[in-house]
Amino acid sequence: MRASTIALLLAIQGATLLAPIPARAGQDCADQVVATCSKCHYPARICEKLGKKSQRDWQATIKRMLRYGLILNEGDQEKILKCLMSLDMNSDKLCK
Repeated sequence: MRASTIALLLAIQGATLLAPIPARAGQDCADQVVATCSKCHYPARICEKLGKKSQRDWQATIKRMLRYGLILNEGDQEKILKCLMSLDMNSDKLCK
């Protein structure tokens, strides 16, 4: 995909990408991943990577998504990283 196409898509989704996702008390990992990632990605895309990517790979993915416009503070980045590392392809809530 060309850079101009990506820029256009980000401009179109700007309002939703820039809205921070507050974590609710008691929200489990699958819910956090859905709330954070599914605005731009189908759960199947995330599920196919669960259990395959290393912690370093997930960190790189999170950093890349931040460059694309995702807003997460450092604490939420750590929470999402831990969630992505703890879930697997059989997660009922995420990978149905």
